[in-house]
Amino acid sequence: METELDPAEARRFVSKLNEDSREIAHAMAAIRTDWSALSLHGWDDEKARRFGRTLEDSIKLLVNFLNDAESYAGQLSRMAQHIEAFQDR
Repeated sequence: METELDPAEARRFVSKLNEDSREIAHAMAAIRTDWSALSLHGWDDEKARRFGRTLEDSIKLLVNFLNDAESYAGQLSRMAQHIEAFQDR
């Protein structure tokens, strides 16, 4: 199966993916900070511990996604460059 990739569209996607990834990383850090502050101020029961474990598991998944997104964005950018170089010939 042959597909055509529009380099400009690929670059727009990469830009949006990078922007959204930064926002996710920022939100993740803020949630972790807020959770730590709340934990220090006394919420320490079984539900809190369970939520804390769920939060950490979710953060691990998000970190994996962010790493994959970064890798994919780089690959897609390189593909766009190669296509543009080919089209310019």
